[in-house]
Amino acid sequence: MNLRTLLPMLALLPLAACGSSDSPASTTATAPAAEPSAPMDLAAGAAYFETTCASCHGKEGHGDGAAAAALNPKPRNLADKAWQDSVDDNYLREIIMKGGAAVGKSPLMPPNPQLEGKEDVLNGIVAHVRSLAK
Repeated sequence: MNLRTLLPMLALLPLAACGSSDSPASTTATAPAAEPSAPMDLAAGAAYFETTCASCHGKEGHGDGAAAAALNPKPRNLADKAWQDSVDDNYLREIIMKGGAAVGKSPLMPPNPQLEGKEDVLNGIVAHVRSLAK
């Protein structure tokens, strides 16, 4: 095959991917990201929530995790749609990274400095929290 025949086929190659149900966009979360091109690792975000956040917030985010009974104030009900509508993703990222005291909330909400430089995981956690809204 010569170059003159190959070039038109290569030009059409990007169009072949349009509308494919296997595209990465079809597997991302429905939660809006503050930055459209922000990397997101949904699986890592959900796993992090399960191992780190669910002990207080509960698996479904209702604020009823095993540790919640000993806390005053009680953890936020992350499944509350009205509350979710009142906060943006940047606020969620800030409270997850810096903890409650950094945003004028309970100091019992710990910071997560281990997420520094892991924007894909942090965005995955935010997407997971957004998925809890009822």
